[in-house]
Amino acid sequence: MRKFTLLVLLAAALIRLYESHKGRQEVAIKTKAAAEAMARNDGEAWGLQGPPRRSEARQARGGFDCDGRSYCSQMRSCDEAKYFLQFCPGVNLDGNKNGLPCEQQWCSP
Repeated sequence: MRKFTLLVLLAAALIRLYESHKGRQEVAIKTKAAAEAMARNDGEAWGLQGPPRRSEARQARGGFDCDGRSYCSQMRSCDEAKYFLQFCPGVNLDGNKNGLPCEQQWCSP
């Protein structure tokens, strides 16, 4: 009986190890694909000038960055709310799903 219990525990540990390895492989594949896509896109956009500096990139985006804010009460303007709605994942800025964020606070129709 002890041998059977030991074999079951060993099998469970091996299965868990395999699943963990498989998950890390999937993450590595997705990360590599994303890096390659960024290199292709950015390389074309940069030409011979190299990558844009952070301040230049921020200025091109209207001075906004996806910094974790997700509610209208955290926005400072309608333009900022529109930027966050369009480019930042996981925001809660358009309660009625009409495409216009923060209607009561910033972007009155």
